[in-house]
Amino acid sequence: MINLPIIKDRLAVRLTLYDRHEGGWIDDLPQSNIALPQIDKNNLNWEHTSGGRGSISFEATPNWNLTAIAYVQHMQTGNSSDIYPAFATPDDRYVSKSYVRTPWDDTSQMFNVISTTELGWATATVTGSYQHRALDRNLDTTRFLLAQFGCNELTWNQTCFGPSLVPAVGYSHETVEAWSGEARLTSKTPGPFKWTIGAFIQDSTTNRLSDVAKVNAEGFIAFDPATGQAVNQLFSRTNRDTFDQEALFGEGSYDLTDRITATVGLRWFDSKRTDAQTILQQFFPGQPTGVEPFQSFGQNKVFQKYELSYRLGQAGLVYAEAAQGFRAGGPNFPGGFTVSAPPYQADSVWDYEAGWKLYLASQRLYWTGAVFDNEWSNLQELVPTAPFSHIANAGSARSDGFETAVTYTPLEGLTLSGGVTYTDARLVGPQPAQTDPTLQLRSGDRLANVPKWSGNASISYSRPVGSYMASARLDGIYQSSRPDVVTPLSPTYFVVGASALFDLHLALDSRKNWRVTVDVTNLLDRYAPTSGKSLDSNLVETESAARPRTVSLGLALTY
Repeated sequence: MINLPIIKDRLAVRLTLYDRHEGGWIDDLPQSNIALPQIDKNNLNWEHTSGGRGSISFEATPNWNLTAIAYVQHMQTGNSSDIYPAFATPDDRYVSKSYVRTPWDDTSQMFNVISTTELGWATATVTGSYQHRALDRNLDTTRFLLAQFGCNELTWNQTCFGPSLVPAVGYSHETVEAWSGEARLTSKTPGPFKWTIGAFIQDSTTNRLSDVAKVNAEGFIAFDPATGQAVNQLFSRTNRDTFDQEALFGEGSYDLTDRITATVGLRWFDSKRTDAQTILQQFFPGQPTGVEPFQSFGQNKVFQKYELSYRLGQAGLVYAEAAQGFRAGGPNFPGGFTVSAPPYQADSVWDYEAGWKLYLASQRLYWTGAVFDNEWSNLQELVPTAPFSHIANAGSARSDGFETAVTYTPLEGLTLSGGVTYTDARLVGPQPAQTDPTLQLRSGDRLANVPKWSGNASISYSRPVGSYMASARLDGIYQSSRPDVVTPLSPTYFVVGASALFDLHLALDSRKNWRVTVDVTNLLDRYAPTSGKSLDSNLVETESAARPRTVSLGLALTY
């Protein structure tokens, strides 16, 4: 990292560059009872990430500042980090069972300009952003194709009929271009009334080429260099998706007394999503190709926020809040050779919360907490269906519970902290009727990937050692079990197990120009699942998990 002042107090440049190589830890192991071609390699999910971030800050006048930020990154992986628990061995739980290689190649470029002007009575902030992203990814479609021909991975050489089309991969090349801008005014005049008003605009376009093809002997998709078309191609389509959004917002707060403040906020948004799809090649002969019906979905709405806070002087404050949020709706990504799912509506949530932020024990203890009740309507739910998932609207849902966190410094250099969250997230009331009983939602079903209990704890200590400063910190986190999808009736339903992780961090700082660190992640070397899903291309249970115990040595030099 380089910090370079060019004109004192007016013009400065910062540049950060990084290059990170991480070894893989997930293995593809052959199974003797499977006749399909299998991958037999270890540590395939390596990752190489490189990039940089640069910024220029220019104070054009005493009241006007311009900041420009550029960020570029390129990430490559040898394979995805999906773990297939059903194929774990007594000696190795970090096992994949994909019949193809599933690398990612992801390049991102982001640029941002921020103008801040002090007007005396208000601060005017205008921002403009641009993003370009190119992503190549691969998913295993082997199991889906086997099912179309009446067999599975265990019976492939016994009951399958038709030509040999496996192992096969679903490949996607995707580019995203997005522009956004925001302008806001924030009051600065003295008095009990404070306000902010602003506007936001966003314009995003995604172009996607999707191919399904039989892989080569190494498990990769291959392309004809003359035509650019996938070799042994089975299916192909293109999609052009757009997402446009405009919003107006405002918030005002008023000091009712020297301790009580009331806040009201409003946000109006208007969004539109479209999808244009062209089928280039179908899986089965005789199925139609060409341009599919154009899909478009738009929606607008006003959302609200209300808050009342009471200051306790230096002891902190207590507050009560009611705030509304949303996720925009849109057309579902078409399946190509299947009937497209209908558009999904925006969902919305009212968050009712009462909490506190307190300083106790002569400011040595900081205690925060809240009780909350989130009321969802038209809840958006991801529905995994082979070979493509889609989004559907459920009925109402409720997520209520509490959260609390404490930071305590009993003596100089020693800090203790911890937090606990309880969340009871489930569907409530009548749910939309489904023609497929395995997709039917019911009141009381738990929401996907939401643990009921989560917690964290940390102890850190630092002290001088001669002219140096030494420090140590032990962190722990816990998550209880949670389902991967909402309805237990789904064939893709499973429960991700509970997990606990501990990390250790040691450091020695010269307090001049160098710092040495030792970091041990997953200190106890436990298998700790962090999330779960059924991959829509094959509907097989997969998990993501923390990497096994890893020791890292760091050296930082300052000049």
